[in-house]
Amino acid sequence: MKKDLGMIAMTYGNIYVANVALGASSSQCVKAFAEAQAYDGPALIIAYSHCIAHGIDMTCGMQEHKDAVASGHWPLYRFNPELTAQGKNPSRWTASRRP
Repeated sequence: MKKDLGMIAMTYGNIYVANVALGASSSQCVKAFAEAQAYDGPALIIAYSHCIAHGIDMTCGMQEHKDAVASGHWPLYRFNPELTAQGKNPSRWTASRRP
């Protein structure tokens, strides 16, 4: 199994971490950028990006984002350590939805 940079960063407990895909959920992506900007500490945003070198038709890129999320290959989440101090779960997972 490949190492997951986001999961590794979350184990530190003081790093804002988000896994985003603009084509799958633009609202989750914007929330992640806003939260990372507001977070007083290190922040890491890992974004899915389609590439012609992977044999993907660039005119269908946003659909590739949706497919990657829907298949479970690219989970969408945000981890905000500030929520722990408020007694809340710091992890926010966005459910995969089939188009």
